[in-house]
Amino acid sequence: LLDLGELQALLIDFHRLCHVGIGVMDLDGQVLAAAGWQDVCRNFHRVHPETAANCLESDQVMALGLKPGEVRIFKCGNRMWDVITPVFVGGRHRANLVLGQFFFEDEIPDYTAFRSQAQKYGFDVDEYLAALDRVPRWSRETLDEALNFFRKIAQMLSNLGHVNVQLALAVEEKEKALGALKLSGRRLRQAQELARLGSWEWEAGSDRLTWSEEVFSIYGRNPQTFEPNWSAFLECVHPDDRAILEDGAAWRERPTREFNLEHRIVLPDGTVRFVEQAAGVERDDTGAVIRIMGGIQDITKRKNAERVVVESEIKYRTLIDSAADAIFIADAETGNILEVNQKAAVLTGRTATDLVGMNQKRLHPDWEMEKYSAGFKAHSQLGETSCLEAEIRRSDGAIIPVEISTSTFEFSGRKYAI
Repeated sequence: LLDLGELQALLIDFHRLCHVGIGVMDLDGQVLAAAGWQDVCRNFHRVHPETAANCLESDQVMALGLKPGEVRIFKCGNRMWDVITPVFVGGRHRANLVLGQFFFEDEIPDYTAFRSQAQKYGFDVDEYLAALDRVPRWSRETLDEALNFFRKIAQMLSNLGHVNVQLALAVEEKEKALGALKLSGRRLRQAQELARLGSWEWEAGSDRLTWSEEVFSIYGRNPQTFEPNWSAFLECVHPDDRAILEDGAAWRERPTREFNLEHRIVLPDGTVRFVEQAAGVERDDTGAVIRIMGGIQDITKRKNAERVVVESEIKYRTLIDSAADAIFIADAETGNILEVNQKAAVLTGRTATDLVGMNQKRLHPDWEMEKYSAGFKAHSQLGETSCLEAEIRRSDGAIIPVEISTSTFEFSGRKYAI
């Protein structure tokens, strides 16, 4: 459902930006991907079999009964706070997204209990308590702000999983159909056993159009009462797509032997479907058309899956633009800015269009450009997360102090800085 390598990279980048431990687990408690988990958990609790069992039991029990979008805040069996929300794909609970581990700022950890726990399970007490002190303290206001973003990440994972399922099914369906569809001689090989695939034939001499049973099914017509002919066929086509089909001569006079096109059809009940036509032209020795033979496939599912992908891209943009900080994504090699969010435009006093294509060093005052450019290149080459205080120059000339957190990631063989 999800590429675990890309999911792991996503969680690492999320941790670098937000400094929050995050992980994805399957319903059996198996960790699929994680980043930023605390030393006290990674080096102690999940190492000893009894404390690891506490972790597993807490994660599984706390996820029971959760519905899409619901979030549960709980103290795990090892006395630290976690947050969990389910990831649903296609209406089924597939995994859990976990945020943690942390203490609240207004609570005092029970060090006596933790010391006893270290002694009970044979942990080095000093190292265990030192790791405990490194567990972050969150205010309740910070947690409230994080929860909204946390829900959106879970929803994004659900959407991506659903899109991957739909696309996989659509690709598999098309590959099977097109693999069986071959133009040969007088007829196309019948592809009636393949889902939503039918064949048709037009005879030049009689101007007769013949449909297979699957074509009638795709068009939602009854073969007992509907007589296919060129005019009746055009009536089935969506009004906005008829222009590419109305001129029958355009089909008959094509110089190529094979052609493909996509268009919409309208069923008698008003339902709109997407279809793909693949056809071949058979000619006599003089070049005159004898017949056109073709196949038609219902590609509505594929088109809907593509629409879901577009909607997911829109949701991704919404997530970026809803971030509280200004975000710049640049080419790690050149320093040229590739993408920004709305907060970046507000911070710099420039439009997103003005910022995209600008080199990152031009954000800084003239006398500091080369210094920041060199620092950017150094951090990009090392691939490490960095944080520094700097100054930027707004479009109106004002100089404002900022804190910059930078990390790098690779995608499709190209390195980026964010």
